[in-house]
Amino acid sequence: MRVLNKKLILLACPSAISTIVFLWVAFYGPQTLFYLEYRPRVRHPELFLSRGLDAVPQPLTEINASTVEGTTLSYFGYHFEVPYKGIAHKQESVEDVQIRFDSGQAVRLLNPEASYFHNVFVGDEGSKYEQFKAVMSATPAQLSPFQPRGEFERILALVDQKGRWFEHNVAAPDIFYFATSNLRGFETSGISRKWQDVGLTIFDAGDRMFVIRVSGDDRAGVKLFQAEINRIIRTFEAAGP
Repeated sequence: MRVLNKKLILLACPSAISTIVFLWVAFYGPQTLFYLEYRPRVRHPELFLSRGLDAVPQPLTEINASTVEGTTLSYFGYHFEVPYKGIAHKQESVEDVQIRFDSGQAVRLLNPEASYFHNVFVGDEGSKYEQFKAVMSATPAQLSPFQPRGEFERILALVDQKGRWFEHNVAAPDIFYFATSNLRGFETSGISRKWQDVGLTIFDAGDRMFVIRVSGDDRAGVKLFQAEINRIIRTFEAAGP
């Protein structure tokens, strides 16, 4: 009887192993392959072109705003103040307006009705703000081969979208989130890394999205300061829909 039991066990083991392997491949195979592809980004994100994939939003704690005399910019149904004077150059199109000031700083205002805004998101769930937040909060480290396939694919899509947004970063940006009585949004900033580039993505009470970019030139001594960016956030207003 013992010999028979041993034979049955030996016969059952390959079948059990095959079943386990089949279930693993069926449930975790695809995400395991993708995870192995992304594993270098998890371990060494600083080596990849899309710098900043491991960055996640942090609260904007520096809240002081510049009070120097400046200029009000008003285009595409929204306006705000910048602490710069004297427009050296202005270029307008249906997609955006680009303005360079005498002091060297440049401001780009994107048209919220431009085609760019119709291809930003990767899903249809939740508000635009929540979708944008999900992309900014996603990191390669959140991927695991042991996740359900649907969850793995969701995070992978968010990380891929974030990579496309950050594709041309020259440094890993800081990501801040902020909110006032009538708006909320995110700031991507290279100021702390001597990369004079800041992006603001602002959502109003109606969930409309507005994008503003501010840039300087570190080599030419044209620097940006958080107080200047806070001036934009504090004075931003959009006309009603």
